Amino acid sequence: MTLRDTCQSVGPSLTGLSHNGVPCDGALVLWALAGVESSYGRDREEPRYEWSYSPGGPVYLKSSTVRRLYERYGPAAACSYGSWQMMFPTAIDLGYTGPPGGLKDDATLAPLVVRYIARSQALTLPDVADAYNSGTYRDNIRPLDYTAKVVSAYERGWDGGPEHRNHTPVTA
Repeated sequence: MTLRDTCQSVGPSLTGLSHNGVPCDGALVLWALAGVESSYGRDREEPRYEWSYSPGGPVYLKSSTVRRLYERYGPAAACSYGSWQMMFPTAIDLGYTGPPGGLKDDATLAPLVVRYIARSQALTLPDVADAYNSGTYRDNIRPLDYTAKVVSAYERGWDGGPEHRNHTPVTA
């Protein structure tokens, strides 16, 4: 299944969002986030190490869950994975029970992304992008570049993806 297929399959469960006063297409929201996070899945195999989740980092120091996961999985517990580059501890918090590398599978990760967005209670596309990037949109710190990239990817729609830019379609 391609990333686009996964977005179209899981995206309809992402409801209640709007952009410029118009209801969002949940599948395109997933597509836009994957576009920014992993170049539409091309970088899904490359976990990103986040120092703040490692020993001595602020998240590690504050979270017994992160410390426990790090003890069990080592540096793999301090990485984000897959087309949406979700942090492993976040996935665990959302109900994921597999190993870190299992998050590279789009069909596994997409429902967790939907759950994460719903949990954020964001209602607009810019707020979703903010919450996805930083954990909340309510902190009055908006990652403007990231938010602009997500909004732009959403507005380009399906034509903004890799198969429309002389790239090989991305499959799971």
